[in-house]
Amino acid sequence: MNKRPIQLLVVAVFAAGLVLGLGACKGKTLGQRLGEKSVENMIEKATGGQAKVDLKEGTIKVKTAEGETEIGSSRTWPNDFPIEVPKPATGKVEGVVRSNQGDKKYWNITIKEAEAGTFDKYQEALKAQGWEIKMATTTPDGGILNAQKDKLAVVATWAEKGTTINITVTNQLD
Repeated sequence: MNKRPIQLLVVAVFAAGLVLGLGACKGKTLGQRLGEKSVENMIEKATGGQAKVDLKEGTIKVKTAEGETEIGSSRTWPNDFPIEVPKPATGKVEGVVRSNQGDKKYWNITIKEAEAGTFDKYQEALKAQGWEIKMATTTPDGGILNAQKDKLAVVATWAEKGTTINITVTNQLD
């Protein structure tokens, strides 16, 4: 198994916090520009110099021969998100990570400020739309569920008594 795509994603996610923090200001200082350049160099080194890195307005886009990853401060649902996957009824999109490698695509969406009970309703929405819940575990403060439908998989987690929800979707399951 080629570890390069996984390594790229790990480095890009790690660097995202730095870039998103640096990109928050319109007028960038010399230190911020140097920080961005350091992130670019770190990602390029992790990919053996095979990555094209674009840092713009709080977003990291990394493109290699294996695929692309985009990590950003977008606060909207991706327009290429699968319509078969329901969206939680409440909460605000806090961040989006998208990646594709060949025919496989991944979306990771973080939602904050969800109302109490939103995750239970989300699980019911999945069931109502024909998703098979493979696993669901809850605690007083959070939990995780794994669902599958056709070639799509959803792993959803919730924390902070349900006010923070993270949804990861993968298409083209083997």
